[in-house]
Amino acid sequence: MRSHFSLFFIAIILISGCGGASDPPQPPPEEPGTEDRVIVPDVRGLLESDAGREIEGAGLSVGQITREFSESVETSRVIKQDPSAGEMALLDNSVSFEISRGPRGALATTCPSQMIQYFKFEELSPNFVDELGGSSATCSRCPTSVQGRVGRAQSFDGRDDGVNVADNGQFDWSLQDEFTIEYWMRSDSAACTRVEVIVGRRGARPSEFQMWTGLRCGSNMKQPLRFFLLDNAGSRGGNNIWPDLGPDRNEIFPDVPREGVDLTDGNWHHIAAVRTLTQIHLYFDGINKLSVEKEDYIRDFAATTELNIGWLDGFENEFRYDGIIDELALYKRALTEEEILQHFSNGLNGLGYCEAGDGMAQPQ
Repeated sequence: MRSHFSLFFIAIILISGCGGASDPPQPPPEEPGTEDRVIVPDVRGLLESDAGREIEGAGLSVGQITREFSESVETSRVIKQDPSAGEMALLDNSVSFEISRGPRGALATTCPSQMIQYFKFEELSPNFVDELGGSSATCSRCPTSVQGRVGRAQSFDGRDDGVNVADNGQFDWSLQDEFTIEYWMRSDSAACTRVEVIVGRRGARPSEFQMWTGLRCGSNMKQPLRFFLLDNAGSRGGNNIWPDLGPDRNEIFPDVPREGVDLTDGNWHHIAAVRTLTQIHLYFDGINKLSVEKEDYIRDFAATTELNIGWLDGFENEFRYDGIIDELALYKRALTEEEILQHFSNGLNGLGYCEAGDGMAQPQ
């Protein structure tokens, strides 16, 4: 009986010893003190630059900025913010806000006449809004938002991303239509080794309409700018033209000046491709670098397919563009040399095509 009692007593001691050997409970993590928190200022209604100063002055940082149309808040002013005004936030935390683009389509009143689509690419994520209120540009594999020539821009990887605008009839040009495509681009020589389309469209069949502007790089073609245009008679009608513009490719049009044209030097360049009833023109940084007589088109330049940005649908390698695109606009008329030079000058000063510049830069 005594031995049983001793064993029981020893067991109790062992159990008590195990419990005593466990780690002591840890105190809960300290909550940040009031000295680590600040009140989020109210920046609604402020201009974007003023809102940023208010936020940073409060010990916070500017977070994601998005831009949306608004019928009630003036252009460039804050519509809403997150966190809300009056909330407590940790020092250095970010405050995101939404900036007004004004009423949908309002920009059209200050834009050049007969501009039919205008993508400023300010969005941090798709979809990409047509500033004139038309069809948005969409994507499934999307480019990346980066700093642009004017505000934000979109960077394409040359592999599998691309943007599309659904057919809406706006960029169906008749045989008697003149038209212009203009944009800002930035690329580098390491990226460009083949055809790379910046904006284009083609018909449902190879014999139909095809239009694109972009780059054609290779061992004997260093950074040529290209505007490829077939009417709906296609190659069978012989109505195709390959205007090339580059320092090492001049054999097709021997009178085309080559100097000063390098599209893949890592700098921003403004491009405008223009079709008149009698000529094709290519402008590089405000200068008309190529004018080719072309009067023998016999059919229109219309299709039911999407407009492609950063690629061209219907080809095996899809001609993916590796670089940045900003300020893409299409017109149902030929822009004048003066307008194109003004748009180039605007971009150098951080202004879009629909904003008034303070003078005209002189092209180099």
